[in-house]
Amino acid sequence: MRYFCSALAALTLVGVALAIALGSVVDALRIFYTLLTVSFFVPILAGLYAPHATTLEAGTSIACGIIATVVTQFATAGRGIAGLTADVIGVAAALVGFAIVYLSRLTLYGSTRTL
Repeated sequence: MRYFCSALAALTLVGVALAIALGSVVDALRIFYTLLTVSFFVPILAGLYAPHATTLEAGTSIACGIIATVVTQFATAGRGIAGLTADVIGVAAALVGFAIVYLSRLTLYGSTRTL
């Protein structure tokens, strides 16, 4: 219970800080839906079509997508790279992360064995 209260207090402070830092509700929703898309688009779609995909690929995909999106957003001040927005770069990074882990696992362990 003590950890729950500590986590609740910390997340409350994060929420208040975000409310102060963001200019409007539209900005908050834009960030939320960008991270939601980058996090779940590739794992859900690839998980449906890639046989023997595991949570390892999904987790890697989520991490790669979020990191690439946040780094691109802050490094380019929201302008993107070569006409590609941070959202598109994040989805591409998520796809690359999923593919690397999936193909590596299939090469090392075969198509029917999971970790």
